[in-house]
Amino acid sequence: MTGDLDADQLGRTLVHEHVFTGLPGLELDGRLQLDADSAVERAASWLTAAAGHGVGTVVDATPMNWYRRPDLMRRISERSGVAVVASTGLYTERMGWPFHLKLLRATELADVFTREIEHGMAGTDVRAGMIKIATGQESVGKYERRAIEAAVLAQQRTGAGILTHNEGPTGALQQLEAFTDAGADLSRVLIGYCDNSTAAEYHREIAERGAHVGFDRVGHYTITPDGPRHEAILALLGTHPDRVLLSHDAVAASLGEFFSTEEDPRWEEFGFTLLRQRVAVARELLETTDLPVEQIAGRCGFGSGAGLRRHFTDAVGVSPRSYRSTFRGP
Repeated sequence: MTGDLDADQLGRTLVHEHVFTGLPGLELDGRLQLDADSAVERAASWLTAAAGHGVGTVVDATPMNWYRRPDLMRRISERSGVAVVASTGLYTERMGWPFHLKLLRATELADVFTREIEHGMAGTDVRAGMIKIATGQESVGKYERRAIEAAVLAQQRTGAGILTHNEGPTGALQQLEAFTDAGADLSRVLIGYCDNSTAAEYHREIAERGAHVGFDRVGHYTITPDGPRHEAILALLGTHPDRVLLSHDAVAASLGEFFSTEEDPRWEEFGFTLLRQRVAVARELLETTDLPVEQIAGRCGFGSGAGLRRHFTDAVGVSPRSYRSTFRGP
């Protein structure tokens, strides 16, 4: 939002959130009036809270056929000090594609995505850094497949990463087939909503094919309770620790009430749930492996052994070394 960042400047990153968003067509409803200053203040306060848990960067996964306000997202990033990476791309067919975009060939649609990455979004100079693609539950639709082809072309031109929304318990595999057919670099693709399923073999297949596996609905208890999600994360960390990415898919601010008239409770403990998951994974590795603390810290996303020791001691009451000694004996 505020300029280019090197990878080593990102810090701890939440890969699938919504800093500011709105359902397609909300801007056409004249009954809804946006108080921009209040929206910026609300979202910035939540990102500031996230920064207190060590978050340095948030990826806003709102695509171009939803309601986006790049100008407000820039203000939110500047106010909070948290880097925000915006997205180009398109959501599912069933949620509505503008008719003009349906007329474009994949190469032309790739031009649209590329322009948003290289020059700016929605008439601003705020550039996108990711490409968001979403597919429906039954199959990858005609226009969704075209969007995937366009996303791959834009990825090849710009080097941008791709993140996805998939529906149903096996939607990720359909997406992988479409991305493979289009020639995508799967090492730069994050398949989102993989925690729609808790099947270990499902997650393992996605990782083995080279894509990143997004457990990006942490806290969505009505979709997948965090207990089974935690077990699925642990299982994949045991075999493919470099493929696991976590996030919340939470909404900081929107035009209209996105979920209800209450504040989204997933943001009240923004960052805490992620920290709790990391500590749980660290406990499992301390109990079952002989890995050094520094390696465990890297696998769990703490960044350093010092970070792991501090957060682990705060959560468990003893240091990682003491915990391992107590659990496993002398």
